[in-house]
Amino acid sequence: MNINQLTQILSVNNLNSNLISDEKDSAKTFSMLLSLMLQNQTSISSLSLDSSNFNSSNTEDNFSGLDSLATMISTLRNNPELLTSNFYGNNSSSEKSTNLNLSINNNEISSAINLASQKYGVDSNLISAVIKQESSFNPNAKSSAGAEGLMQLMPSTAKGLGVTDSFDISQNIDGGTKYLKSLIDNFDGDVKLALSAYNGGIGRMNRLGVNTVSEISKMPKETVNYVYKVISNYEDFKNA
Repeated sequence: MNINQLTQILSVNNLNSNLISDEKDSAKTFSMLLSLMLQNQTSISSLSLDSSNFNSSNTEDNFSGLDSLATMISTLRNNPELLTSNFYGNNSSSEKSTNLNLSINNNEISSAINLASQKYGVDSNLISAVIKQESSFNPNAKSSAGAEGLMQLMPSTAKGLGVTDSFDISQNIDGGTKYLKSLIDNFDGDVKLALSAYNGGIGRMNRLGVNTVSEISKMPKETVNYVYKVISNYEDFKNA
């Protein structure tokens, strides 16, 4: 599926490229783009905004819309997990499967999140947002660095939190939330700084002199993006 085919499909759905700079249309277009790629098993590398992909109808008036498409495609390139079916869990409904706000359809995970939220006083939406970014709600996730489970706990961190099995849903969420709460408290309630530490390490923040939100930019790009994505996830869950 090339960019011309995509814009033609969007046009049929009243989402011409010169209109999608509007926030609501952009969100709808992004969801449709993702859905189309999943349905057609399209590789993100096959979507290009190179000028050779445009037909003569793409005039200067369309540039703002194409910029929006470029941003959406870039987001998909940077978040390949969006193109995997298990990102959405086990929803059978096609309507749910095209919803970018991941629904937590695992009762055990939902219960563990609520229990940890009440126990440690951390917003359940924030816990969900971290889990979504860390593991896409896969209890068996394991990173190349060795982080394990839903909230991607390193073995040494898990041990210090009293977690004996990081692949156990309840233990992982309890331990991860406990750790997140300690970071939030350490930064006097500043969630963004806490998230920076959760991903990049509090030691690194200290070495780089990261003491304010504006200084998070000193952290590696991965951490900067992580903070942004978790906050975005949080807003999605809160407004769902």
